[in-house]
Amino acid sequence: MDVFQHDWDPAHHRDLKRWNAADPKYGAPPVTFTVSYTSGGTSYLVQFPQPFVISGNFQFEMVQSPDNSLRDSDALLGMVARAGSGDTVLVEQLYEYKYWGPTSSTPITDPNPRLEAYIAAAQRGALVRILLDSAYNDPGDPRGNTATCDYVNSVAASTGLDLACQLGNPTGTGIHNKMVLVRSGGQDWVHTGSINGSENSSKQNREMAVQVKSTEAYDRLATVFWYDYRYKVYLPVAMRDYPPASPASDLQIMALSGTTAPEYVTIENSGTGSQDMTGWYLVSVVGPQTFHFPSGYTLAPGATVRVESYTGAVDNPPAVLLWSTGAIWSNTGDKAVLYDSSDRAIDRACYGNACP
Repeated sequence: MDVFQHDWDPAHHRDLKRWNAADPKYGAPPVTFTVSYTSGGTSYLVQFPQPFVISGNFQFEMVQSPDNSLRDSDALLGMVARAGSGDTVLVEQLYEYKYWGPTSSTPITDPNPRLEAYIAAAQRGALVRILLDSAYNDPGDPRGNTATCDYVNSVAASTGLDLACQLGNPTGTGIHNKMVLVRSGGQDWVHTGSINGSENSSKQNREMAVQVKSTEAYDRLATVFWYDYRYKVYLPVAMRDYPPASPASDLQIMALSGTTAPEYVTIENSGTGSQDMTGWYLVSVVGPQTFHFPSGYTLAPGATVRVESYTGAVDNPPAVLLWSTGAIWSNTGDKAVLYDSSDRAIDRACYGNACP
């Protein structure tokens, strides 16, 4: 209320004015306007129909831009700074700029402190996953979500961090979320509000967010995040009365490191059932070179497998499989593609100059 009362001050804010129905831009709608009650769509199958309600005593922070959203002792940056080895940071955002400043700038000259905080958490040993909107993304924007994910994934590939960024549109009309979740040292934090990943949003706009310390809130919103992260591609349902069954297995490339010793690709089965990988194969596009999974090899639900190559590579199934003791991945950039036994591309990852 204090923030609102200070903002609602026409004497000091000259852009405040009373609403006028006759205003040509902000006034009443034309007399011919009628409200449409047509459904916005029937293809997305609602996954979380009930509002999430918790009660109790909670530690929380109110964060507002432009006043305090970039403080690094608390607010978002302070919350993310808690994350270290073995912790988790989950980010779901409408957009997160690769860097701030003019479009001609770089992450070195004008770093985005929010994005760099997520990367720093991974450098301290945290698992970091970032999901950004693909529906309204401009792939040609040098600061946009495509560029951001390419930058993040390139950092991960070159350093071997447990860090990944991907674009998504799980419901068909884009991601408008602004949410960061941190699980650190047995404590769980949720940051959600209106603050986007641009410099303007943190330094000029009036934006608000709340940070709450709550395991219940973290668990519920992490469930939403992982649903959106795993089912990132919107697949319309032709007949809403016949929803598709959730896949028993869901394999994704979680990490690709082609400049370390050993080199490695980490693949995770985030589904609910085991996957027989007989006939599955992994391709290094620059070359190309191919790794065939052993006949009968099975990846259990929730399990990961690391396919190693180059110096220091070992064969320790089922967790680690040996591709080669020679170098497989190009130092300047490469792309990994995972294929199933029907030669369908299941997932891709890239780094360096092999990224689109």
